[in-house]
Amino acid sequence: MIMNKEKTEYCYCLWIDTEEEHPDIVTDMTGISPTSKRVKGEWKGGKSKPTAVWDQNVWELKSEMYYADNEWDICDNFSSFIEVINSKEAEFVKAITRFKDAGIDIRCTTFDTYWVQFRMQHEIMLLLSRYNLVTYFSILILKPD
Repeated sequence: MIMNKEKTEYCYCLWIDTEEEHPDIVTDMTGISPTSKRVKGEWKGGKSKPTAVWDQNVWELKSEMYYADNEWDICDNFSSFIEVINSKEAEFVKAITRFKDAGIDIRCTTFDTYWVQFRMQHEIMLLLSRYNLVTYFSILILKPD
């Protein structure tokens, strides 16, 4: 996919490492299907086995890809993403507590070449605090041609 160099791409991902259990356990607990999952020992694709197998079990729920005029706005659609999780709040709290290694990843790809900053509104921080999740910020800065 060719990026629009005038825009910043971003998305959100909730992930839960299900340790030794199959990732489908989170689907069973929450009633929400993942957008992707990694099953320990299964082939990733690409390189040949056994070097290209997943080394952990992970359930993931990713948002669609969003576009912003700059990285400052990357949290603008977070409320709509968290609503899916909030719809099953008790179930997600139970799953996150059970497996402990879970987080929210805010992913951003931009062509800004020297400084990246963004804002996260207080309301978003309050929404995340319900789940006791680690928040990651994955920012990829590409050089314009």
